[in-house]
Amino acid sequence: MLLIIMSSRFSLYLADAAAGKLAADILFPVMAYRFPGFLELVLPLSFFIALLMVYGRLYTDNEMTVLSACGISPHRMFSLAFACACGVASIVGLITLLISPWGAQHVEALFQQQSDQSIDSLTPGQFHQQKGQGAVIYIEPPEPGQSGFGNIFISQTSNITDSDILPTTTLTTAQSGNFFTEEKSNTRYLTMHNGFQLQGKSGRLDYRLTEFGTLNHKYSEASSEFISSKRDALSTQQLIQSAQIQDIALLHWRLSLLLIAPIICLIAFPLSKINPRQGRFTRILPAIILYLSYVVLLSSGRSAVEKGDLNPYPGIWLVHLLFIGTGLALYFGPTLNKKFRSLSIQTKAVQDKVTEVD
Repeated sequence: MLLIIMSSRFSLYLADAAAGKLAADILFPVMAYRFPGFLELVLPLSFFIALLMVYGRLYTDNEMTVLSACGISPHRMFSLAFACACGVASIVGLITLLISPWGAQHVEALFQQQSDQSIDSLTPGQFHQQKGQGAVIYIEPPEPGQSGFGNIFISQTSNITDSDILPTTTLTTAQSGNFFTEEKSNTRYLTMHNGFQLQGKSGRLDYRLTEFGTLNHKYSEASSEFISSKRDALSTQQLIQSAQIQDIALLHWRLSLLLIAPIICLIAFPLSKINPRQGRFTRILPAIILYLSYVVLLSSGRSAVEKGDLNPYPGIWLVHLLFIGTGLALYFGPTLNKKFRSLSIQTKAVQDKVTEVD
């Protein structure tokens, strides 16, 4: 399961690298620092399936019947499983509260270092290809006493679409320029001053010439992974002290991961009780669907809290209450049903005796 998730995430990183958003040499370090974050949801799921397989094996081999005859009740077996679930919850808590934010901080540092290096690699007097945007940039060193860059030349060609046979070519020249970073999206722009822009299609005469005082050219755009890692890199202590709704939602999400293992233990134990003729893998697929529904509801609740559509309290804790109720119903439902049926039979027997006496 861990290999499947890591492969899926690595393919996304490769797509960003092919588009020029990520450097190829930081892919494996990013995966290594992201590795603890993958365990946050894989460990509870693996524990869930392990419980179903182990106790399903005990039921199919009639070993639970033998254990009950030896004085080991199902409640004792559940207490042993619940102790293991608490151990898994402790490991998940250590990962999600400490190790995963630490890894996200290093991922953010790698992305930031890459952005800085992409800016520093612009050597005056040389042509530089801007991957992902089909642009070639040429800059000259600034004049004495001038900051930023001197003369700037940019040639950019748009991608050809089905409805447009000829690509659009844009030529931009400016007397000076400098870089600036938009902090909200961490997007870097090359700001050009006092220049001209010529835009048109090759072989046509309908070129458009524009004169500008200031023009921003997007030089590098942070990948979605970098944008999300900035908030994931916040420590748990910072989230506790923050009053922003996004930080509160992230804090509740981290705390929620601690409760998944004990709650699914409450669900897995009654689900593992099967008929020996059915086989111990009968309920694996429904159990996985149930777990995925659990995680999806938690994720949807977190998104709703971040958007302000759901109050943080109770917020995503409603999802936990829902599955706790489901687990209690599965665990105590058969026992209560037997008691009600026994009480119903006894009541009917008493009524029959009263009828005979009458």
